[in-house]
This record gives sequence, C-alpha cells and structure tokens, in this order.
Amino acid sequence: MTVEPLLSPVLSVIIPSYNTASTIERAIGSVRVAAGDLPVEVVIVDDGSSDESMAVLEKCALAWPAVRVLTHPGHVNRGIAGTRNFGIAEAKGRFLAFLDADDEMLPNRFEVSVPMLNGDAGIDAIVEPYELVHAGGSRSDAMKAGPVFIPISMADPLEAFRMAMQSGRLPHTTSITVRKTALEDAGGFPEYLRFNLEKPLWLKLFAGGRVANGSDRPVARYYLHDSSTCAKNEHKAAFRLEDILAYTDVYAWMKSAKVDEAARNMVRSKIRGKYLHYCSYVNALEHRIWRDRFWPSFHVAAAMPDLMMDASYWKASLRMMLGLSNVTAEGARL
Repeated sequence: MTVEPLLSPVLSVIIPSYNTASTIERAIGSVRVAAGDLPVEVVIVDDGSSDESMAVLEKCALAWPAVRVLTHPGHVNRGIAGTRNFGIAEAKGRFLAFLDADDEMLPNRFEVSVPMLNGDAGIDAIVEPYELVHAGGSRSDAMKAGPVFIPISMADPLEAFRMAMQSGRLPHTTSITVRKTALEDAGGFPEYLRFNLEKPLWLKLFAGGRVANGSDRPVARYYLHDSSTCAKNEHKAAFRLEDILAYTDVYAWMKSAKVDEAARNMVRSKIRGKYLHYCSYVNALEHRIWRDRFWPSFHVAAAMPDLMMDASYWKASLRMMLGLSNVTAEGARL
C-alpha cells in the first residue's frame, strides 16, 4: 500500500521496518513532531515482517498522508542495507534522513540541517549530536547514556576525514541529513555488509570534503539494547571482519572517484593495521575456517596488491591460517 503525501516533499525520512509493531508508531510520531510545517514524506519499507507491523503501518498511513508504506517485491527479507537502499531509490525528497523503527527524532531534528542544505549547495551532509538511551541489558550498562558526538572540525577536510576514521568519532546514522544525489554518488549502503554497513557510506562523504556540523544539541534518540544485531554478534569473527571490509569498500570507491591520494593513503594504513590486528586474535573468536581465516588474506591482497610485498602480511596471514592466536578468547572480545 502507498499513500501519497499532500505536498511535494523537500525531505524524505527513510525507516526500515522488520517486526516493529511495538515501536513503529512512536518512531513515526516523532518524525511528525520534528517535521512541523516542513514538506516531508516518511518512506517506510517493510522487510518481510511476520508480526502485525503491516497493520500498524497501514493505520499510520491513514492517519498521516505523508507516510508511504512500501514492501519488497515478493515480500522478501533483504536486510537493513537493501531495505534502506530501496527506500532511497523510492524517495522523492532532495534531502534524506534515516531513522530505525525503535528510535526517535527529537523536535529540533531539522531546525538547522535543512536550512543549511537549502542555503549552501557546497554542503552534501550535515552531522549533529544524538542522545543515547539505555534500553536495558549488559550492553547498555557498559556505555554512558546521554548526548553523544564529539564534533569534528571541518576547517581542514583531510584532517576531518582522519578524525572521522577514529573510533567513536563517526556520526550516527539517525543524526545525519544528506543530499540524495550525494548519497547516490557514494553508492548507498553496501548490501554485502550486515554489521558495519553505515561506516563506508559516511566515510565516503567525509572523503568528499563536503560535510558540515549542524546543531550542537542532540537531534535524535538512539535506544541501545542487547537484542540488536550487533550486540548478538560481537563475539563472532564475522563481526570484526566487517570492520576491514568497510575500509576496503571505501578504498575501492576512493580510487574510482579519484579522491585525494593523501586520504587514500590514510585508508590504506587503516586497512593494513586492522588486518594485522585481526590476524592476531581471530582464532580466539567464534569463526568459520574458510570465510574468517583464509578468505580475508585474499580479499585484502586483492584490494591492495602491493601489500603482498610486506613481510608482516605473510607472517600474520600464515599464523591466522594455521589457527594460531596471540590472545585468549576473553582478550579478543575486549
């Protein structure tokens, strides 16, 4: 079912939905408050839900004409990356924002970002703080609740890109507003990644040097809980491997887009460091022999062929393939 919004939207808010009957109304309600008089559409893509999500979504669409409810052909499950990309392709707004069905936008969500994008064609994305809320569980207890986001100075685009690659510095997807054309140029969300699918896209935008800071106040609320996909897979080698794959994805795009060589070299260094570290602990984690111990060495070498001239690469790869580890299982999870 699709219900068309009354006005041509300036902004499209994309929400993937998979068995979200218990939270999706709250998410949609938060968008409605945040949008105010701004012409928006809310593109909700159901990802093959088996609960009452579709019934709830149909009710929401009747209550607010800005809501468009879409499904994949055949009502299949494509995962969050494929579902977001489907929403991007269907979006009619010039600007895009994203929200997960169990999170919320705050009332000030678009007060700064949309006017900035409207007023400066040289900006492709606005990044802003978000608020972390504990939804219970041990994972929540280990992280501090409250406003999150360490502002990155955009005065020097190369330095901003370097800072964005540091742990904990990349903005959260719920608090980024982006031009649709820029997101399409970056290739959307990589659908072969399950756990680290946001990082490549946002790093590509930072590499383009057209990102700006918006409000210094949180604009969205992110709920952290133990039932998330990442939380349930942190103990697996596949989860850690995707951090390397995210950077090889960025590196391949940077070469094709002819991004500044200095920025490319930063990514090369990051890939090498992460790969060598991964080799040192992967055997202490739950892993698959071919996919997690053998295939990564071929993948990294294909991405950066000159790495095969590095003795450290061969030493680390051989130890990994032989099942050796430098750390215990407990140490690998830290």
